[in-house]
Amino acid sequence: MCRIIARLCVLTFCCLFMPGAFAEETPKNPPEPNGNNCDYVNIYIHGDKSLPKVTDSGVVCEHGNLADIKKISPTEIRVILSQSLTYGPDCSITITYGDKPAPSTAVLRVQQNYCFKEAGDLHPNVISGPAEITHYESGSYGNNQPGQVWVIIK
Repeated sequence: MCRIIARLCVLTFCCLFMPGAFAEETPKNPPEPNGNNCDYVNIYIHGDKSLPKVTDSGVVCEHGNLADIKKISPTEIRVILSQSLTYGPDCSITITYGDKPAPSTAVLRVQQNYCFKEAGDLHPNVISGPAEITHYESGSYGNNQPGQVWVIIK
């Protein structure tokens, strides 16, 4: 009888004080990066006639990280870079464009100062290839705006 009472006490204790102990936890996926605040830089790359291509291995960051690459239209992609804990993104992006026999390659370098410290000053450059930066806007800590760069590949 004492064993039964002891087991019931342990079971009651477990049910009252450890409700999640026996529950199966489902893994939580991180939210998809949206590039909507000052921690990010959105780079919109537009091709004249076809879709430019950027792969994960084509983005190399000295500081910060690649957050996402997404097709947003038949001729445009968006590359999202994110800052690290202490530095803004400083990345080189290799873009391939055109037909398979002889695709063109362009390389961009995008650097944005750490958002909180330097208010997101943005410095985009074309390193090589048939790319042109048509417009850019620095990020804003006060307005919680990401840096944005618009590039056309010809």
